[in-house]
Amino acid sequence: MTKTNSKTNYLIVYKMKLAMALMEKGHNPISTMPNPKNSNLMCWVFQKTASFLEDFEQLVKEGL
Repeated sequence: MTKTNSKTNYLIVYKMKLAMALMEKGHNPISTMPNPKNSNLMCWVFQKTASFLEDFEQLVKEGL
């Protein structure tokens, strides 16, 4: 699950597996925060760039 706003330059990733895969591709989160629905879980905030969005879309297509 992700949350994005076309007016912002960041994307919040709620799935750890997806966040880890993005980090393996060299995209470091700009911050982390507790999940607003479950404070025992984390969310990762990534900067939206062209290369990030390309990798993100590919990973989502792969089912992450």
